[in-house]
Amino acid sequence: MKKRIIIMGVLAMLVGACSTVSKYIPSDFDSTEFGRLAELHVVASQPLDGENWCGTLDLGTMWYHASILAVYSEHRLNENIAGIYDEILSLTTELKDRENPSEPYCKIKRTNISKITNDALMIFGDRK
Repeated sequence: MKKRIIIMGVLAMLVGACSTVSKYIPSDFDSTEFGRLAELHVVASQPLDGENWCGTLDLGTMWYHASILAVYSEHRLNENIAGIYDEILSLTTELKDRENPSEPYCKIKRTNISKITNDALMIFGDRK
């Protein structure tokens, strides 16, 4: 009986350790995720019409891609990546929902989103 309790305790600790360790193991490369992230980066980097940083189409497209990434990553069981996409979604939602934003405000927000997505592309592109 004592051995059985000890074995169950050790097994419970092993299962708990595996779930803790798994968040530090990089995920495999995912071409769907990477492609969507690249699309978001391109839209965030430069206005589609070349001039209007607050263009409704651009902001809606950015929000759309960020929403897909957030939902997609939520179901991949990687909390770190899901957290990154949740933050990107938060930034794009804030920008999209802002009433009468100024061009400098939109340019700064989009530049920040572009930097974050570029960093993610560099990191995620190294996955195998």
